[in-house]
Amino acid sequence: MPARRTLEDGSQSEVVFAYRFDAAGQATRRQAGGPVGDPDAAFLWLHLNLADRRARDVIAGLDMPADARAMLLEPEERSRFEIEEGWLFGQLADLGRDIDAASDEIVYVRFAVGPNGVFTARRHPAQALDRLRRDLDRGRLARDPRDFLEAVVDRIAAGVEKRRQAQDETLTAIEARLLADRHADVAAALGDARRVNVEITRHLGAVTSALRRFEQIVAVVDAQNRELRDWATGLAHRFDEVMHDARADAERARLLQDEANASGNWLANRQLFVLTVLNSLLLPATLVTGFFGMNTGGPLWGADDLNGTLKALVLCCMAAAGAALFMRRRGMFR
Repeated sequence: MPARRTLEDGSQSEVVFAYRFDAAGQATRRQAGGPVGDPDAAFLWLHLNLADRRARDVIAGLDMPADARAMLLEPEERSRFEIEEGWLFGQLADLGRDIDAASDEIVYVRFAVGPNGVFTARRHPAQALDRLRRDLDRGRLARDPRDFLEAVVDRIAAGVEKRRQAQDETLTAIEARLLADRHADVAAALGDARRVNVEITRHLGAVTSALRRFEQIVAVVDAQNRELRDWATGLAHRFDEVMHDARADAERARLLQDEANASGNWLANRQLFVLTVLNSLLLPATLVTGFFGMNTGGPLWGADDLNGTLKALVLCCMAAAGAALFMRRRGMFR
């Protein structure tokens, strides 16, 4: 690894943290002042903050393929996984992290993994790398850079699975409300749950597609390396079960939505039935008071016209027939 860059070049805001790994895979956190290269280390991990412009200078000084360097600086945010000249590089969607808690914001972890070093970069804090850092501080081993990258993918999958489990609990609570009261108003809660499930499925789909494409690339570029092919397949399989569970949650949410809609329709029909019965009971009285309460004298037919009530009845029948004819021509009786 080149030694022309050091961890103390400029301020440390561009370097989030750095670790060295010995031959046994034990990680030791490095402080500022050492070179990026370390001949006594099995490999190094350098994590950079792309929000600081000086991180670009650090990346420019690293000895890696141009495509890998460009990937670390890639402004486009979409999951990718590539291999070139023995380097694994790309970016994967992860869940973000606030100062004191996890968030559901999608952020991207950029990485370039070579024979002797792992370089990661991000614009916003990511949950997977934070979890991995804490695991390393507690003694988690990483045998080689590929094992380290596998641990990153594992923690991305674990983060999405944790969010999916929270949604599963939400659906269970909604289902319990419907079972306790079939007319419970769960529309807002179900809408939020389905929205989050769509976000989870979209997230998993993007990462899984990138890993599947990488699996195909390995099969073409390095078909004889069965170990690498199995490793690439294993990465993709980590998301298959989570994706299966997420799709099951989506189907469960859809069924709950159908049940809630059916319950709402039943309640609306029941209320309409009650209203219809009331109208039927009151219709005779309304008809009697309305018809016999008409004042058919006056300027319409004259005050002395004895057939005013009969003429009013004929006029009402003609109006009803005209309305029925109009509705029939508009297809309202089909």
